[in-house]
Amino acid sequence: MVNLAAPIQSLLAAASLAEASSLETRTADCRDDHPKDPRRINELAALDLKCVTNAIGTVFRRCGNTIIVGMAIGSGANLPTISSPCKDVARGAGQIMDACSRADGTVMGQAPAWGNGSMILSVRAPDQNGN
Repeated sequence: MVNLAAPIQSLLAAASLAEASSLETRTADCRDDHPKDPRRINELAALDLKCVTNAIGTVFRRCGNTIIVGMAIGSGANLPTISSPCKDVARGAGQIMDACSRADGTVMGQAPAWGNGSMILSVRAPDQNGN
């Protein structure tokens, strides 16, 4: 008879450590003061699609003077495109909204997409080119 208790306990211990370390990287970095609009986050969450971006960045949603942008990060300039479920992008944007909202109804910040540290999200005003 094979005793699976020890390997399963080791696997569970390793998984709990991995989860704890990934939670530490999910902090929003609050930056400035732009109008918040949670409707765009809800739209992303409702999509049953992958949100795809690269090192240049992709505007996932726009509303007035606020955009939700995703960008691939990592080593090297030749990063391939990466993707995350749009609901995970929405969850990361929601974290920014929760952590970086101010009493005057404004927000700006960045955080990783939920479960994907290779995609950084930004809730901010568009640049001079509209991106």
